Amino acid sequence: MTHAGCTAIHAHPRNKTDEQLKALADKGGVVGIYDLPYLAASPKQPTVDDYIAHVEHALKVAGEDHVGIGSDASLEPFDTSPKGMAEFNKSEEMRQKSGLAAPEEDRPTYVIGLNIPRRIEVIADQLLKRGYSARVTEKVIGGNFVKVFREIWT
Repeated sequence: MTHAGCTAIHAHPRNKTDEQLKALADKGGVVGIYDLPYLAASPKQPTVDDYIAHVEHALKVAGEDHVGIGSDASLEPFDTSPKGMAEFNKSEEMRQKSGLAAPEEDRPTYVIGLNIPRRIEVIADQLLKRGYSARVTEKVIGGNFVKVFREIWT
């Protein structure tokens, strides 16, 4: 699962249930927790604490070998300038009118505290501050996906 959140933290159609996370782990897969607004209920713009809540829940349910970082957004920070917000609002209006928008797709596609180029470092720091070991943190910030990709592509 390249990008999702945890339904137990916020019930949203794009988020995954504990049963789905357990099934993924049983098959050796990895869930990438995304940095999108679907981590918290609308109209709240999610924060880094909301993000880490999903990571921690996934770690508890799926285990340290099955959680990573996933994104469905640009690697560049979301442009929160007036011009950037105007472009987002125009695009969002078109998506809503055409029926392409996801439920709760009413906020910009970023997480407060992670809308920077060095978001992986922020996530690592947050995990370490919460008592996760360097080994677990390294797995989450890339090691688990590297392992799975090596298994699939070699």
